[in-house]
Amino acid sequence: MNNNVEQYVLAVLNILPRHMRNDVKQKLQSNISEMLKDRCGENVPEERDIRVVLAELGEPIEVAEQYSPLPIALISGSYYIGYIVTVKIVLISVVFGISLASVIEAFSNNGIAWYMSVMCWVVRLVPGLFLSYGITTFIFALLERLKNTRK
Repeated sequence: MNNNVEQYVLAVLNILPRHMRNDVKQKLQSNISEMLKDRCGENVPEERDIRVVLAELGEPIEVAEQYSPLPIALISGSYYIGYIVTVKIVLISVVFGISLASVIEAFSNNGIAWYMSVMCWVVRLVPGLFLSYGITTFIFALLERLKNTRK
């Protein structure tokens, strides 16, 4: 096999669980050989032919997803763009809400030092960001799994 083909197959196999790798390796190499034979006939495949066949197969992660019974990514496909937008909105909202509450608290407590207000803001902000990010990710991952069980 060609070096490019070996690298491609290894890239696919590294994504998959160990127990699936031998079967997928054989199937994938056989599939690539057949595609090269269809493309080149009895001629020896050139580098260009190999690149075209590998491009037709797609990115290694796409090929791995075809062989894997479970989705490779936690959140993928149609939910990913919505997930990214939602995470940005949620995190910005949390920063804004906690900052606004901290500013109001700082001005209402005249005796508190400014550095104590900043420390309270940080102490509230960090866990708030982690928690909101985690909950958003959990909800989208759950939606992804529910979508895959309905198929």
